[in-house]
Amino acid sequence: MHVFIDLLHVTKIAIEVDPLDTTEILKEKISEKTTLPISDQILTICQNGAIIELKNNSRIYLGNLVKSKTVITLSCKQNLSSFSFYIYVVTETGLVFTLRPEGGNSTRIINLKEQLSKRLSLSVDSFLLRSVDMLHYVNKGLTPDNNTLEDFSVKTGAVLYVQIHPCEHK
Repeated sequence: MHVFIDLLHVTKIAIEVDPLDTTEILKEKISEKTTLPISDQILTICQNGAIIELKNNSRIYLGNLVKSKTVITLSCKQNLSSFSFYIYVVTETGLVFTLRPEGGNSTRIINLKEQLSKRLSLSVDSFLLRSVDMLHYVNKGLTPDNNTLEDFSVKTGAVLYVQIHPCEHK
């Protein structure tokens, strides 16, 4: 059966699961598709109005909790032991990773694009950056390139969406 994984409230991906799969197996499949480490994943579903966290427990089978086409929300564990500035990046293709901009929140957008360009093997001009905060209904483009993350009120733990130009898809 297919379940849909809501990646940090930015985009969704479909994952094929078996009713006998456990939460750990689902997290492994998510990690394969998104590159997000299993240890950083928090999965929740909404059942009868209650939010249930899918904890790592090899005795709980997905078939007992979810039906086909269920939406499971993926969020990330925040690294509170580190005081450095970090953001989460989500691409159209479902890649999810944590990025530590070299200049913290005073990093210029162009420098962030260069850092992402190396990580994604894309040219700097082949993608757009959007700051997404669905809890506060914020979805704004990060332009012009000379502004800093601070100019756009991007704080540590924020989610950035990378929209890749259609000609650049591999």
